[in-house]
Amino acid sequence: MTRQAFRKRIVYRFALFVFTACLSKLLMPEPEKLCTKDPLIFGNLDPCQCFSENYMEARSRFRSAAKIINAELFSFNVFQNYTMDMALIQGDKRGLVVHTSGVHGVEGYAGSAIQIAYLLQVKEMQEKAPSLPSILFIHSVNPYGMANFKRVNENNVDLNRNGLHDFANVLNREANIAFYVDFDHLMNPLKPFRYGFFGNLLPSLLQHGLLKLKKAMVTGQYYKSDGIFYGGHELQASNAILFDFTENFLKNQRGSNSDIENAEKTCHADYNITWIDVHTGLGRSGVDTLLQVGNEKSGEFQKMEDVFQGASIPNTGSGGDDVQNGYELVRGTTEELLAPLLTEPHHWHITQEFGTKPNILVGRALILENAFHRNSTEGQSLLRSAFYPRTSRWRKAILIRGLTLLQQAIERRYT
Repeated sequence: MTRQAFRKRIVYRFALFVFTACLSKLLMPEPEKLCTKDPLIFGNLDPCQCFSENYMEARSRFRSAAKIINAELFSFNVFQNYTMDMALIQGDKRGLVVHTSGVHGVEGYAGSAIQIAYLLQVKEMQEKAPSLPSILFIHSVNPYGMANFKRVNENNVDLNRNGLHDFANVLNREANIAFYVDFDHLMNPLKPFRYGFFGNLLPSLLQHGLLKLKKAMVTGQYYKSDGIFYGGHELQASNAILFDFTENFLKNQRGSNSDIENAEKTCHADYNITWIDVHTGLGRSGVDTLLQVGNEKSGEFQKMEDVFQGASIPNTGSGGDDVQNGYELVRGTTEELLAPLLTEPHHWHITQEFGTKPNILVGRALILENAFHRNSTEGQSLLRSAFYPRTSRWRKAILIRGLTLLQQAIERRYT
């Protein structure tokens, strides 16, 4: 071995040691922090009445809160005894606000808590805006994932990459379009390895950078059914239910038409729709970012900033930010699924993304959980910790920002 090669090996090993040492504290398992004594917020709202420990508890709380205020309830069986539930508060002015939780299963506990909190506080919230649009809460779009602390559904499909009406394009595109194949050895290891993960990760980061790795992950893929971020090859039950219900609901709200094209033009083109889809995982812990696509081109971006004052809304036309970067090639999102229905510039679909842990640890949890699953071993706690931090500070941040954004959407003026 030459002296130069020896030096390179020493430098690499030292860098790996420092890298691993810096992350060692973050890798320590987070202690269970059940919600029992959180301080009240907004005067008398107890976060512990809103956040749930499991899917069945969340569903029960959502249904009970909706029944108390006589909201109209709908329930659709998705898989086995797992259901997607909806609660409608009929408004008295033009407009519609839709709030969805649980597209990514385990991420649904944050959105569920916001929905339950609003239903529990509906009288106080309505005093701030006595004239209301209709409000539709859709609870747990992916109930299997929420119940089992997974992001994917019962078929290992990522619903936020599955929202396509025609799969031909994604099924025929180059598998390595976003470098997924290049990183396959890292993202889909044959066996789960908790600490050896960083030994494999460091060379890839040094060679390609974090953004390229993130892009490979989040773009998704449609050829490896047991891999992470698999979008499937046909529309999944949850997305079919969501689309069909929304189509019929919009027709009933503003009339009846025989096809989507007519419905687009005559049923709901003349009033605001604001769709908020809650997710967790990316960004600073407890801090939300509003992700939207294309509105800077239609002139709606400035209107969004005016309505959602105090929110972080990256402008994709100017490069976005760390949370939004890397999503350029993503297909099959909920926004794309609903595009044939939300056709007007003032029909807004917004993803409210709450940060949890550093991106590198979130990615690690996704990779290891999937590896554990393929090896028939337990890995649920990894995703619960990564996407549902159970701390008082995080719960408080979710409710304050979640309810604030929801109220701003409700108070949005007709344009």
